[in-house]
Amino acid sequence: MRKAVKSRLAFLIIAVICYSAGFYFLPEQLNSETDTILSAGFAIVYFLLLPILYWLLIIKAGNQKPWKMILIFSLSAGIARFSFAAQIADYFEFVMWLRIPIIGILLAIEFFLIAHVIKSLWQARKLKGDPRVHMINSINSDDDEKKQQLSITLSYEPASWYYCLPFLSRNHPRPVTHLKLLSRYPLHFICMLCGLTLVAGLAYMLIATISELVALIVASFISYSIISICANYRISRYHSVYFLDNNLVLNSSFLSIMVIPLLTIKTVDTGCWNKQELTESLILGRGKTANILLTFNHEISYFSMMGMLNEPFNKVYLSVEDPAALKQQIQDKINLG
Repeated sequence: MRKAVKSRLAFLIIAVICYSAGFYFLPEQLNSETDTILSAGFAIVYFLLLPILYWLLIIKAGNQKPWKMILIFSLSAGIARFSFAAQIADYFEFVMWLRIPIIGILLAIEFFLIAHVIKSLWQARKLKGDPRVHMINSINSDDDEKKQQLSITLSYEPASWYYCLPFLSRNHPRPVTHLKLLSRYPLHFICMLCGLTLVAGLAYMLIATISELVALIVASFISYSIISICANYRISRYHSVYFLDNNLVLNSSFLSIMVIPLLTIKTVDTGCWNKQELTESLILGRGKTANILLTFNHEISYFSMMGMLNEPFNKVYLSVEDPAALKQQIQDKINLG
């Protein structure tokens, strides 16, 4: 596992522990000096400790843009609104009202950006292939990183239906080979569906004691993930490695994608590389070894977490079922180009 991935998991675990502890330990009313000190301590955790950890473990370790720090501050403010005592939570209610005009100003400034993204998505509805690929190719500049991220994230909705329903993806390009993925097996798919059903049912039972309407909304929202689970299964099983518009597309899951222009591929090597010796390299596919290595002329973006994370790599290791066939087709297409 790469260091950046370990850092994300570490931050996620720490954040869940801190926020959960806040809901459990923070008093409902400030009735004593101890309650005030405890609230002040959690305020430091929410708005100082967690942002520092987010900067170190997400921004710096993952080479992300500094503006994404707003995510952790917004999350902490939202959690504080519902976990702190009423006397303090009222201040965060004011902050939540204050953010409305701020968001309005930001939306006005970037309205042209949203309009461009929606226009691109509308134009992409008639294109053949994964809508995410067309979004990545339509905005391919370092100066448009925010635009590209928003475009890819929005394209996940049409992409989920595109892959979930075989009718929509009936003209999908044929795969070259397949990544070795656990998610391509029917048993894994069935387990994911069962897990989703249990989570939705548990959420309904826990929330129904407070509000049956809210419980129904939350359970329905969770159940809607069945579209993404079906899309993930069909991508992993049928469309993990293929060519589209002079690009090599790699799908290790529905949440991640790598689109590699063929002309940027410098070398294609087959062999056997031990994954334990490649801890800081990008490796797609399961198994103890990788059997193909792609080296690029310049860094290629690997989008994960529905396009919210963008990591550049100058090479990628793959564990595929037929490395010789993939190598041959890449070389043939590059020579033809």
